[in-house]
Amino acid sequence: MQKVTVLMSIYNGEKYLSEAIDSILAQTFSDFEFLIIDDASTDKTSSILVDYQKQDKRIRVVTNSNNIGLTRSLNIGIGLAQGMYIARMDADDISLPPRLEKQVLFLDNNPEYAVVGSWFIRVAKGQEVVEQRPSDYRHIASKLFYGNPIAHPTVMFVKAIVISVGGYNEKYRTAQDYGLWWSLVGKHRLTNIPEVLLKYRQHEEMVSVTKKKDQDGNYDKIRKKNYWKAVFLSRGRVFVGSIAWRLFRWGLS
Repeated sequence: MQKVTVLMSIYNGEKYLSEAIDSILAQTFSDFEFLIIDDASTDKTSSILVDYQKQDKRIRVVTNSNNIGLTRSLNIGIGLAQGMYIARMDADDISLPPRLEKQVLFLDNNPEYAVVGSWFIRVAKGQEVVEQRPSDYRHIASKLFYGNPIAHPTVMFVKAIVISVGGYNEKYRTAQDYGLWWSLVGKHRLTNIPEVLLKYRQHEEMVSVTKKKDQDGNYDKIRKKNYWKAVFLSRGRVFVGSIAWRLFRWGLS
């Protein structure tokens, strides 16, 4: 049984898929299975996956009979995963070679942590910009209300802990990662390795662009649901003065 499951869900992602898969197969850490959930793709995704599966026995492909969305596909993957750690991977990103090795080492040495992400390079319109994210757990917990301090495709998490909180909330077809962080924070620690371990590709076909309205709406629902938890975690710093516009927007003021 492998120590890590790299979990990817894909729908019609043929354009960048080979680059993404190659970046995982080139990792310095090799004790992993690569579980790919094909969410009923209609482009060349399936044939690309078949070819890769023939080349590397660590690749395991599961194909949904119909398109069910990212959240449900990820939960299926968590249920099928054999690794004690699960590393998320998107079909349009590139993991740098030491990513898995560094994240496994961190979780092995810091059992109080449930999730570890990293800094990343945002690739957009031919430009590359380093995006830093906080490492201190208390800082992440206190700032979670204002945004998402952990980039989903950079993370590795402890499977048993994520299962214990119910996995991804299937009420949210988008922003499912943000909901998961809220399920974990306060009970478990989350962090980012202060090092670039992934290239995050930004383009017009990504979910945060094509489903922006839905994603923004889910962010607001999750914030509203966790408002008092945010006040507690921030020791009161999340208060009326800084969030009055949000309360007004939600009809709470």
